[in-house]
Amino acid sequence: MRYWLNLFWAICRFKKKPEDLPYSISLFWLLLICALILDTLTLSLSVPAVDFGTVLLTVTVHQVVSLGSLALLLVLLGYAKRINQILNSLLGTGLVISLFAVPPLLLLRPMEEPAGLAAIMLVLLNVWGLAITAHILRNALSTGLLVSVVLAIGFFMLSVWSMNTLLPETA
Repeated sequence: MRYWLNLFWAICRFKKKPEDLPYSISLFWLLLICALILDTLTLSLSVPAVDFGTVLLTVTVHQVVSLGSLALLLVLLGYAKRINQILNSLLGTGLVISLFAVPPLLLLRPMEEPAGLAAIMLVLLNVWGLAITAHILRNALSTGLLVSVVLAIGFFMLSVWSMNTLLPETA
């Protein structure tokens, strides 16, 4: 377990690349289950008024849309062999970011409006997450930084759209 945490942490710090991950279907399913659990927790903290079933369904559909659209893009661009490593990289680094998000979300939970250091931390985590996604996409697609940043922002916007579509009362 420590090996995987160190590897995903290194990707988050731009020291490693998705191709440094071995091909592993079992790792994908483990990461996906962990991501569903942690993302359900963090979304529940973000929108406490929404019932657990709706949050779980939203997180599940969101993961399917996000991972499915990226896998489709990789297939269309001829990078189908890289899908497992890319999805594992995104899921693993997403778990790291989500773990960092729990403390600020706990601080914000009793408040009506996000404010202060906790809100700034969440914004910085989102920016860091975009940078990590761009890093992963740049290496996955063998493309330049600008293209990878635009794609990362596009996937972020898809993520926001899917969440707002699934949970319109939080938009």
